Amino acid sequence: MEVDRADPAPFARTAPSVAQPGVDSVCPALVPARVSSGFEALRARAAATAPTAYLATLGAPKDFTARVGFARNVLAAGGVASEPGEAEAYDGKAPVVVLCGSDALYAETGADAARALKGKGAKHIYLAGRPGEFETALTAAGVDGYLFAGADIEAVLDTLLTSLTGGAAA
Repeated sequence: MEVDRADPAPFARTAPSVAQPGVDSVCPALVPARVSSGFEALRARAAATAPTAYLATLGAPKDFTARVGFARNVLAAGGVASEPGEAEAYDGKAPVVVLCGSDALYAETGADAARALKGKGAKHIYLAGRPGEFETALTAAGVDGYLFAGADIEAVLDTLLTSLTGGAAA
């Protein structure tokens, strides 16, 4: 059996040019970047002063465990060591305190706890979680910042380290 062969020449067409006219038709080379470089710089700054934070727990373990874990990891990313303990047991040695509890406890006792911690010598108080509608009261009670998923953690850690060292970012 014989097969008819079609000549492709009558069907061939030149593809349109997709190049844009001018200098925009050339893409600049990509510059290598490391996403972790900001945190590495924070840890290098922290290594000079070895800052510590006290994770002041409020309530029962079910109220604070998740936020203690979150706060520990956030602080460690910036080179800040941390140790958890009850808010009432704070001895004033760590300059940074992070309140760790449930939203309900923050609403009930968060502002009072922040005032008591300031009274015991806490220089900087952060709250693990979003402040929600109690932000004004918490800030007035001495809370300097908030650690929560979705926050610009690099910026929070930079502010914290800058306030501890009294100097600008490196």
